[in-house]
Amino acid sequence: MIEEELRRAAAELRDELQAVTPPPFKPRPQLGGRVLLVAATAAVVVIGFTLFASVDDGQDNDPADTPTPDVNVSDADSDPDGEQDQNDVQSERPVPGPAITDITHRPATDMERPGQGRYVLEPEFATIIAGVTAGESGAVITPIPNGAPSWNADGSLVVLYETGTLAGIHAIYDGTNFERIGALPFEPLDIEQLHWDPSRPNRLYFVEGNVLQAFDIESVNPLAGTQTAIALPEPCTGALSTQLAHKPISADGQMMGLTCEGADSIDWIALNLETGETSRAAATGRQAPIPTADGDRFVVASEEGLISVLDATLQPTGISFQAETSEFYVIRTDDGRDIAVTTIFSLDDELVGAVIGFDLATGDAIPAVGLATDYPYPPSGVALSTSIAADGMVTVSIFGVANPSGQDTLDGELLLVDFNTGNTPTVYRLGHHRSPDEDGTFDRYRSTAWTALSPDGSQMLFASHWGEDTVDTFVIDIANLRDS
Repeated sequence: MIEEELRRAAAELRDELQAVTPPPFKPRPQLGGRVLLVAATAAVVVIGFTLFASVDDGQDNDPADTPTPDVNVSDADSDPDGEQDQNDVQSERPVPGPAITDITHRPATDMERPGQGRYVLEPEFATIIAGVTAGESGAVITPIPNGAPSWNADGSLVVLYETGTLAGIHAIYDGTNFERIGALPFEPLDIEQLHWDPSRPNRLYFVEGNVLQAFDIESVNPLAGTQTAIALPEPCTGALSTQLAHKPISADGQMMGLTCEGADSIDWIALNLETGETSRAAATGRQAPIPTADGDRFVVASEEGLISVLDATLQPTGISFQAETSEFYVIRTDDGRDIAVTTIFSLDDELVGAVIGFDLATGDAIPAVGLATDYPYPPSGVALSTSIAADGMVTVSIFGVANPSGQDTLDGELLLVDFNTGNTPTVYRLGHHRSPDEDGTFDRYRSTAWTALSPDGSQMLFASHWGEDTVDTFVIDIANLRDS
């Protein structure tokens, strides 16, 4: 299947990426302002281990109530003709247009690469985009790949993955003005397996040396913290992992899903981070169990794409449904519905689409972006992500099928899908990411416009090489999107 081939190819590319030594990464001056000192005291819970992967309750906040992001805007160069084109950088933040929720074909046109901290109006969708980073030639600076939330629980900090140094690193940025704070003093076993605690804004979880670790950030000036190993009551004698689980921790920070992969078998593990107790069950797939927001249930998938709902002790609840891939994302809507979201290429036409949801209480399908909602057959690659919050939304990056992207509806597009509107999700089309797949400079994995949604739903990060030789992170201001 296409998705299986893409997943294997991405895993191989990621391994090759770790061995690449691009030119040194030297960020240019950052987006104005000094980083505020953030101090946090977090009790470190003593519990378990984690390993290697491949390749998406806090309170629900209305984006309309969110203050305008504090991103400095530089003066634009003067226009000798006294006029500015729609694509020109503005000296003041441009005014975004109304939300685009139709399916009209809007092919991509030329657009200036937004400079760091300088907002530009996206010509086809009238959203406003600013550069967050400005790496040197050959650098790659991106949100955490493959859907793990990059923003922490309160939106004060962001993790970005950077290459261009001697080896790839994860770095902390200020979540408000995007000023770079510094590199984290540890290296997860996999670049995708770094997870913020949804209830403790300054805590990260990762696997190091086959042991689950917690890192509590105690200061950001300089960046410093305490790392603590978490012991499982029954050690994993194989490889411990959160692989393919975009959000393996429940919204209250209590339950966590893991896998323990041995030579001949794989176990799913449900870990209570408060008590240290675990439950285990024989796994039928490699993806770690993903808890629902309340931690009362876990969602798992077999290698054949059968998605099943288990209770908190990993026992079957009797609810299962056939998807297509073993990769999925779990969200909770404002009205308390838990939904698994995935991409489907080859099931019944009614279920084929880039974004298809399944109600975890009933197993009923909720098509969002697909043939049933009059969107075209999904392009060759789709990357999903969610925020750290239980907000019922999914961000979407369409890889596209051609270079340049953006020549068919959905190709090269960025979307926000809101499942809070019942069985008819609202699809917001945000713009073209202008990061064509495999353009000759970057391979598919590094060309992917990985996305990240802020916990208040006001901003979305995405990566793009913009047709040049540097992959940077950009931000779309979507604070008033759902009210427009």
